[in-house]
This record gives sequence, structure tokens and C-alpha cells, in this order.
Amino acid sequence: MLEKRGRKQGFFFGKVWSALMTFLLIVTTCVSAGMPVHAGDEDYDVEATGKLTDGGKTANVVVSLTNHGDNFGGYLRLCVSDRYGHNDYLNGYECYVAVAEEETDTVTISFPVIEGMDLENAKFELQILNEKKTPLQYEKLYHLFDADASAHIGILCDDPSALDYLVNYNSSSYGYYSYNNNDRKWESQALMPSELTDEITLTTISMIVIDDYDVSSLKKEEITAIEEWVKEGGILVIGTGENGDETFDAFDPQMMEASLASRSPYDDYSYYASSGYIAFSDINYGSSYVQNMARDARMKTVGRGGIVLAQFALTDPDLDRPYFAGDLFNTTSSFFSTANIKNYVFTESELEKVFGVMQGQAKLNAGLLTAIVVIYVILVGPILYLVLKKFDKREKIWYAVPIMSFVFVLLVFIASRGFSVRNRMFETIRVAKADGTGQEADYIFGFSASQKPWTVTLDDEMTTAGPIVLQDNYLDSGAEDQFHCLTSRSTKGVQIQYRPTQVFEAAYFKSRRPNPDEYGALEYELELKRSGITGTINNDTEYDFDYVLVVCDGYYQIIPDLESGDQYTLSGYGRNSYSNAGDLAVYARKLYDQEDYRSAKLMAALTMAAHELQGEGSFVVGITTSKEKILQGVGNSEESFLCVYAAK
Repeated sequence: MLEKRGRKQGFFFGKVWSALMTFLLIVTTCVSAGMPVHAGDEDYDVEATGKLTDGGKTANVVVSLTNHGDNFGGYLRLCVSDRYGHNDYLNGYECYVAVAEEETDTVTISFPVIEGMDLENAKFELQILNEKKTPLQYEKLYHLFDADASAHIGILCDDPSALDYLVNYNSSSYGYYSYNNNDRKWESQALMPSELTDEITLTTISMIVIDDYDVSSLKKEEITAIEEWVKEGGILVIGTGENGDETFDAFDPQMMEASLASRSPYDDYSYYASSGYIAFSDINYGSSYVQNMARDARMKTVGRGGIVLAQFALTDPDLDRPYFAGDLFNTTSSFFSTANIKNYVFTESELEKVFGVMQGQAKLNAGLLTAIVVIYVILVGPILYLVLKKFDKREKIWYAVPIMSFVFVLLVFIASRGFSVRNRMFETIRVAKADGTGQEADYIFGFSASQKPWTVTLDDEMTTAGPIVLQDNYLDSGAEDQFHCLTSRSTKGVQIQYRPTQVFEAAYFKSRRPNPDEYGALEYELELKRSGITGTINNDTEYDFDYVLVVCDGYYQIIPDLESGDQYTLSGYGRNSYSNAGDLAVYARKLYDQEDYRSAKLMAALTMAAHELQGEGSFVVGITTSKEKILQGVGNSEESFLCVYAAK
């Protein structure tokens, strides 16, 4: 009887178990049909190309992933590390990608170029990971950002062949020049007007040479394209041959700041004359005149690029062409490599100083605390005893001592409140153009008192995010997942993860957003005179600025308290030489040492805005504290600053 009942129970449980397994199998099959399936290592083909944009500030790696397996959903992770440094660092940038079977998808992994990092000599590895971030395949990427072996010259001339001498020599000693510390061979190409608005064409050109060409015949958008190309780092060489007036007059007067006064034969004293004389031009210059190149040409900076104005026709047959060509390339390369058109590179130690200032008061008032302790000892000791004895209340000492102790502990707390350690702290600085054009840049300083990794979430619209500088503290580069910084773009948004190697470690990041907000109008008219900067600034934004930084032709001035709707007139008093953002960092530290902590914070934040805007010929930028949070999920750990600017 018991055996029969046991068989029935076993049969019943067997049926239930079979039904349950069948149900789970059906559910799993249905779910799997709608979910990506991760194939093996051999199922993916990868192609990648690297390109620098934004004046060399942003790196873009375009990756094409071809999936020969089942539907794939996962991550592409770009690992970047040093190749020649005495220690390795390891940073990662990843984005989510979904590719159907036998399909190809192309994604762009963008990140801010790490200051001081040579991308041409960096190591790159691309990892394919599943959704659980388990690596499936590794691809070494070689020569991802290698420079073109040639530097290209675009020529605008009625007879382009008349300028072929710039690159074509019989002598082997000519034709190779150092450009951005790399030896390259210069090559030339005649430019068609329609090519001037072709972004791809202009990005392949390092120099544009114009001579004997009527620039005024070009369309407005074609001339504007040249002007923007110069501001982004191009070198424009203008010869004053025929149509010299038309060339000068065609460009924006604020950019050119030059006009052709006269032209006459120049005798054999001319620096570049090969036989007798060359036609020599007298040029009137504006305030942005910078220095001589040799003797018969002038150079000036415009944005991140520059203009070379030759005082003769580059097509003149009596020009000592090989000598001029060699001098042109070598001298301009040297000048533009050291001039302010290049980015000033922050080191980690410099950023530590800026961040240290932004942390505010962090020192103990030892003198005040010593006085409190001494007074406490005196009061609790003989004075309290004598007072209680006089009133015959010595038994009250059991009440008086605890009360006085509480009062003095409270005083000690108040006196030392500036010396506090927060577990996590973030300082964020948003730099945005007032009219809403361009890209917003966010600088992020992160700090943790512990050694635990931390993660912050950014705006979904961020196109680039990553560390600013190389970190002094290194991790084992042999561990594939031991990143200093890992930037991830997924369905959850954009996240930055940082792994400290010690306690009380700070990290420095930067991100960009391509669709900025409009903040109103910040308008200015500036002129540099012998006494200083003169002109007016109109604050038609909605913000009251604590400070406004004014930079004009190598000089700067700081204006306090410019409220919304106000106009400020600069009288030209004082000349403060401006070389780079480091000038403001020194000033911020000076304010900190003077215990003006709030002003020091604002000036330190303004330092990062100036760093973002370096290379602009003139600009104004106002700063104010902001209630808008850039980071998500950090609460009151974030202190925000907003810098609104205008630049010409």
C-alpha cells in the first residue's frame, strides 16, 4: 500500500517537474529570441581610424564593427596607455553598440586629449565586451593617430604653378621641414573655390598661400571658411603681389588688421632679393602685430592659428625662392610652436594647486585654539575654585565643570570648523558661450578621502568625457581592467569611474556638450593702447558676474561685480601681461594666502575658463556661482561655477 502511494506521488512530482522545465524552456527561448546573443572571438571584424578635432583638443576614434555571428549587444572599449613613459597609466573609453547578424555598425568614441600626451606614440587596444563587460575579443590598434608623412599647402593663385617652388627643389637640402616637432615633406595642391567649404579638404591642409589672386571674387561662405580655418590652427600666408588690396579687403578687418599702403621697387638691400630688387610693399598694421619673420615679412596670431604677411609678391621672379621658402617654413613653424596659439599644457601639480585653492579654507587656526585651551585650563582650575569658594558653593563644582567643558568644546568646534574632511567632494566648472554657439565644456575636480572607487553620472548629451592630465599614481598596466579612469556611454547615460590608488586622492576630468544653452548676450569692443585696454563691455545675460576677465592682444584686466544689464567702460589703466591661464592660477593662490577664500575659489574656477579659451585673440568671460548641478547623484558634494564668455 505504501509502495503504491509512493509510486503515485513520484509520478505526480515527475509530471510537475516536467511541466516546470518545459515552461522555463519556452520562456528562455522567447526571451533569447529578443535578446542579443554573444558570439565567439572569431565572429567580429574591426576597423578603426583616429582624427583630432576642436583645434587638437578632442580625439575621435571611428570604429566599424562587422558581426558575422548572431545578434550582438555589448560594448566597444578603447584602452589608452603610455608607450614611452617611465610608468604606464591606463584609461578606458567605452560605448554600447548593438549589431545584427551579418551587419556592420559604425560608432565614434570621443575623448578629450590628455594634456602632455603624445597620441602618435600612445598604445591603443580595442576590446569587444558582452553586456556583462566580459572581454570577448582584443584588437591592437597601431598608428591610430600617426601624422601624415606630408604637410599639405593649399594654393590660391591665378597661376598656381608659379608657387611650386615652395615644395619642389632640385637640391636635396630643401623640401623637408620640422612641423610640430615632426619632420615632414611639404606638398602643395591648387585649391578650387568650392573646396574651401569642404571640411574634409581643409582638415588635410596645414597652410594656405595666397598671392596674385582676387580673394574678393570668392563667395562670402568661402572666405568665412578660410577665416574659421585660421582660427582653428591654420597658417595663412599672403603675398602682396597683384590683387593685394583685394586680398586684404576681402577678409574680416578685425582678423586682418592690415592694409596695403603702397608698392615700389626695392633695391638690393632687400633680404630676399636674388638679383637687383623685388617689388616691395608698405603695409599698415593693426594692434595685433606680433613680430618680424626675418626682415621682410610679418606674423600675427589669430585664434589658434596665424597669418604671415609678406611685403613682396611671392611670384616675383627676382625673389630668392629657395632661401625664402626655407626661411618661411622653418621660421613660422618655430614661431607658431612657441606662440600662444598652442594650448598651454596643465600638469597634474598645477591642477592640484588650482583644486587646492577651490577647496577653500583648510587650515587650523592654531593660535585661537591655543588661546581657548589656555583660558579653559585657567578658568576650570584656580579661578573656578576661588569663585565657588567665595560664594561657599564648592559643591557645585560637579555641575560647573561639565557645563564649562561643553561650552569650550563648542568653541573649539567653531574655531576648527574650517578644518574638516569630507568623504567626497566635487568642484564643477561649466564654460559656455553666451549666444549658445560652439560647445559647452565642463571641468570636473573629484576628491575622495577613501581609496574606494567612485562613479559619477553626466548629462546624456555629453559627446566627450575623460581625464585631463596623466596621473602621478599608476596602476598595474598588466591588468586589463585596472583603469585609472573609465568613461562609459550606455543606455544608462554617460558615466565616469575613477579608481584611486591611495587615500585623499583627487582626479581631474573634462567633458563636452555639443548643444549648449543660450545665456544672453555678452558684447564688447576693445582696443589696446599704450596705457592698457580701453573699450566697453555690456552684460546682457541674466547673471550677475562676480568677476569678468578681459583679454586683448596679450594683456588682461579683471573687472569685479558686473551685474546683469550693466555696462562697464575700461579706461586703459594698467597693463597686465597675459601669457596663459597659469597667470590666473598664481593670482588665485595669492588671494588664498590672503585668506580671501571666496575670491580665490572664483579666480581658480576662472583659471579653467581661461584655459579653455586660450588661443583666442580677445575674449571676455564672466564667472558666477551656479545652482545648476552638472553631476547626478552626488547631492551637496558638488559645488558649481558658471563661466559665460564671448570671443572674437
